[in-house]
Amino acid sequence: MIADFYVPCELKKKVGNNKNDKFEYTNNYSTIPMNGYLGSSNDIELLIDGKTTVRTQARFYCDNLDIDYGDLVLYESITYRVIQVPQNTIHKDHHMKLMLEKVV
Repeated sequence: MIADFYVPCELKKKVGNNKNDKFEYTNNYSTIPMNGYLGSSNDIELLIDGKTTVRTQARFYCDNLDIDYGDLVLYESITYRVIQVPQNTIHKDHHMKLMLEKVV
């Protein structure tokens, strides 16, 4: 069972945004503890304006059913962004499957 491989991690749930003194929007997050497992990942090389960058995407499974597109996940001291609408797996209301992208 996938839950046997869960590692304690944190969900940073977006709760709103504010303008700073330069009138730029900044996001506010609340931290929620959860358990998750980072599965297979792949690296995608992108050539943008003559520079090569690497985007790392990974499958992620977690026990938190209240997770949305754009939230952040702190997993083993690395921050990832949710880039796919989370899916409730075949085991309804047991765990979620989603796609994360490493934030650089």
